Amino acid sequence: MKKSLQKAALVLIVCLLCISLGGCGALEEMRARHAKWSDVGSVLCGDIEYFPIEGSDHLYPAINYLGNAFRVTESDVPVLLSLFVSDLLYSSDDGIFLESFETGALYCRSDYYDEVSQKLQDGFDTVGYCYDYYTYDEENYDYVEHTYRLTDEEVAAVDAVLKEGKATVIPAVADVDYDYGVELMSCDESMLFRTYEVDVCSIDGAYYILGSDGEERWSIPVSMPYTTVFDSIMKAPREQYEEETSWYEEDDEYDT
Repeated sequence: MKKSLQKAALVLIVCLLCISLGGCGALEEMRARHAKWSDVGSVLCGDIEYFPIEGSDHLYPAINYLGNAFRVTESDVPVLLSLFVSDLLYSSDDGIFLESFETGALYCRSDYYDEVSQKLQDGFDTVGYCYDYYTYDEENYDYVEHTYRLTDEEVAAVDAVLKEGKATVIPAVADVDYDYGVELMSCDESMLFRTYEVDVCSIDGAYYILGSDGEERWSIPVSMPYTTVFDSIMKAPREQYEEETSWYEEDDEYDT
């Protein structure tokens, strides 16, 4: 009796799904986005295979979280049931990488896997600094990630402050309360491979570089000769901060 009820429930779910899909077009789209786990832990998207990347801490692919995701299931799961028993993986715009929504694990397309793995193992040449920031997409009601790469002048200014500035140790129990900031990373030409270096933040209109030597945290104030250049570096996060601040002010006025 129990097995019969389970089968009946399964048939009912499938029927409801078929009705809600409203045609073959939606079903074909689901089939195109239905991937399978292989016996070795790779992801099979039709004829394309993605392998898990080990040690991907230095890997920063541009994942499109607003695009269509792949639903990955075991090989015996039907397309319609993938809505209920699947892992959600988002693709990069170039289709080379997949990222797990739940775990953050990265998978690389087979034709790039050896090259990417070798570069992660051997290291990469850095050409400057970059950071990620976000803007709000009002059409999709979500934040969109962007990457900004510093100009040669901006890189020189950061290096000069790090070299010339006087570092002050931040007490272990202290929290740094800043208005806005970014994680500055050294990167290769593609900005795919990166290493975290320092934070740059704004506190009451002044800029600081925050870092750590592994045991102690420290801060270096940005002196006046470099303030204008740091204004340029922090343009995007400053605009985001000002926009969000205006939202809060409008909400406060509405509430009162």
